[in-house]
This record gives sequence, structure tokens and C-alpha cells, in this order.
Amino acid sequence: MILRQASTASAFFLALLTLSCRSAGTVDIEVSLPMECSAPSHVAVYLIRGALCGDCECGDCLEFCEGEACTVGCQGDYCSLAEFEAGVELSPDQAGNYAVIYQFVDIDAEGVVTEQAAACIDNLQLDKDGTSNEAHQASALCCEGA
Repeated sequence: MILRQASTASAFFLALLTLSCRSAGTVDIEVSLPMECSAPSHVAVYLIRGALCGDCECGDCLEFCEGEACTVGCQGDYCSLAEFEAGVELSPDQAGNYAVIYQFVDIDAEGVVTEQAAACIDNLQLDKDGTSNEAHQASALCCEGA
């Protein structure tokens, strides 16, 4: 699965997930980031099998991001905004019902990470053949203290 974004404005990110299977399908996810949130410098992208967005406010569900149930973009770390907009490759090990979680953070000069906002889209049924095409929208929420 490949996750690619194109930024239309500082408040919006467009995510395109391409399933890397036999005949790849796409899942388009437009993520809006409220202007009242502090500006992030980096983004983490998680694909978690069986997770629900209601469990994922501001990173709360990341405890479920273990083993085969979780695929992390950006080589397992944070992407710069430029890297995020250029595309993030995700390759889940198996079909299933997934949630995509976006964690928008600021990393200061000392390396301290402060979560600014989070967005989630769930109930994405990713099949082994990867042939379906879908479009979704997700609105990020500002995290406490952001």
C-alpha cells in the first residue's frame, strides 16, 4: 500500500492509499487540519488492523500498534511535512478492517515531540486483491495544549 499526499493549502492534506496487490485499487483520504491547531513540523502515519477512531483521540490508540496488527509509515518514525506530501509507503501483511491514524506533531530543536493534532479514518476494508476504489474525508482535532 502506498500513501501519497498532495497539499492544497496549509490546512489540508490529501492522502492516496494505493493497495500494492495484483490489481491495485486506491483509497483517497482528504484530511483537514483546523487552522486553530498549532502548526506541525512532522507527521506519523499508522495503519492499525481492528482499530476504531473512537479509541484514537490524540494518539490514545497507539498502544494497539504492535506486531502484525500495525504498519507504520515513514520508516517507523516521523515524516517531515515535505516527505508526507511526497508520499508514504505502507504495506500491511494481511487483509482486514483497518484504521489510518495521522499524528501531527512539532519537534523542537531539543528533539521534544509535542502532539498538535490527530486525524483518523476507520472501517477501511483492505482486501488481498486490492481492487476497490474508495474516497473518504477525515477532520483532524487539535490535541490538548496545542
